[in-house]
Amino acid sequence: MSKKNENNDLLKRIVESSPAYLWASDEFGNPTYYNNELRAFLGIPQDGDLSNWHHIVHKDDIETTLISFNNALLGQRSYSLECRILRADKQWRSVLAQGKPIFNDVNEFKGFVGSTVDINDVKLKNDAIKESESQLSFAIDAADLGVWDYNPKTHKFNTNKRMRDWYGLGENEDIDAESGLAAIVETDRGRITQALYTAMTWGQGDYNEEYHIKNLLTGEVRTVCARGKATFGEDKIAFRFNGIVQDVTVQAEAKRKMDESHQRFQDLIRDASTAIVVHTGLEMKVEVVNEAYARLINLKPIDLLGKPIFSVIPEAEEHFRPQLERVMHTGETIQEFDTPYSITTDGAVCQGYVNVTYQPFRNEQKQILGVMVIAQDVTESVYARKKLEQSEKNFEAAIAAVEGIIWTNNANGEMEGEQPSWTALTGQTLNEYKGYRWTNAVHPDDAQPTVEAWNNAVKNKTIFEFEHRLKTINKGWRLFSIKAVPSFDTDGNIQQWVGVHTDITDQKAAIEKIQESEERF
Repeated sequence: MSKKNENNDLLKRIVESSPAYLWASDEFGNPTYYNNELRAFLGIPQDGDLSNWHHIVHKDDIETTLISFNNALLGQRSYSLECRILRADKQWRSVLAQGKPIFNDVNEFKGFVGSTVDINDVKLKNDAIKESESQLSFAIDAADLGVWDYNPKTHKFNTNKRMRDWYGLGENEDIDAESGLAAIVETDRGRITQALYTAMTWGQGDYNEEYHIKNLLTGEVRTVCARGKATFGEDKIAFRFNGIVQDVTVQAEAKRKMDESHQRFQDLIRDASTAIVVHTGLEMKVEVVNEAYARLINLKPIDLLGKPIFSVIPEAEEHFRPQLERVMHTGETIQEFDTPYSITTDGAVCQGYVNVTYQPFRNEQKQILGVMVIAQDVTESVYARKKLEQSEKNFEAAIAAVEGIIWTNNANGEMEGEQPSWTALTGQTLNEYKGYRWTNAVHPDDAQPTVEAWNNAVKNKTIFEFEHRLKTINKGWRLFSIKAVPSFDTDGNIQQWVGVHTDITDQKAAIEKIQESEERF
């Protein structure tokens, strides 16, 4: 088997064993391939029909999803969108779907390859943080290619956002031939101008050049590799010239001159948001590594490829080698969650938390060749959760300090969901207190006034303060002071009510005794 075929087989096995949800489509946008993880996520068997994906998209998202996808299909360009899809267990999950166009050797559009990332848990955690007045932002930069389409007749460039950012141009600012060449550093400009002229000459057409561009606003210089092809009319004059620009500043040599098949599978790994690295042999030599993994430890893929992993990051050996050797020897898959790590490279300390999956990497004969490690950086999520947990502990401590019990009602003022504090106080179960049934625990003489005052506060969205008697589970009728505050969203709508019942029976009795004593005096 040739080295090229071995690389293709290697990449295919990585794709099929990857926990990321990967897919491909034809030039009409019809799905042609789902990897095993995506099939399992959607509940589609190996021989299942892939043609109709519309029914799994949430009805509120289908219109915007189709618009984004069809625009990318018509423009033959990358896209990234969020929507909700139906998982195999009939749960709606928020996902980030990303796709990139594929072109053959004659620059014909052949469809998309892409990935789907389940971001549902992240969104839920983000919502919880917002309720605690904390902000957590996730920056997802999916596209790593500039796409351009040049019209030789109008001398105008149509490009994607990534390429405009590289050139330092605004979103609505046109790029003409002059401004495009102006961004190329002077030492490369003459060579690239000649290459462009040659590519648009009849009988030529192909364009594949590496050069340097300089951002017109920031002055940042980067190395790029541009690949394109001119299309000629019957008059032998080029009427279209399009292609892609790839940032190869870090690893230009590692990603050059791949054929279409090799490029497609390499892109599937590279574009995955999860960090992936494959170790082989007892020395744990790095056989495959993607950009996400290299960024995780502040290195470049070329710093890792072909080297024993622990010769590069020796401080990680104590924790990670036993896991790798265990998978090598037993063939089992190991998962770790919220695992802390700390690595020093070139004097810079990289530390945080990751979710890690170790799984055996096998050949076609099912022999274990090594271990594939998939790591997802969850540092911000862990920090946010810890901050939220601390905030909740502080809040619970504050409630305990005033000897009160906390409860929540929905925006309409109805009690719903599990209310353990209320149950502990009154003995009422969920079915006994949900809605307005909690009033059954209120003293008959106080129930109606309480409901009237509560409805008035809900209607006017004002703070509710009241006193009434409750029948407690242990002490009988007790007098409570109540205060409930509405929680609003950014549009001024009530999300829920949060209230506190404070037992003031003894305090009230003491005050009455003092007043009685003063009156007798």
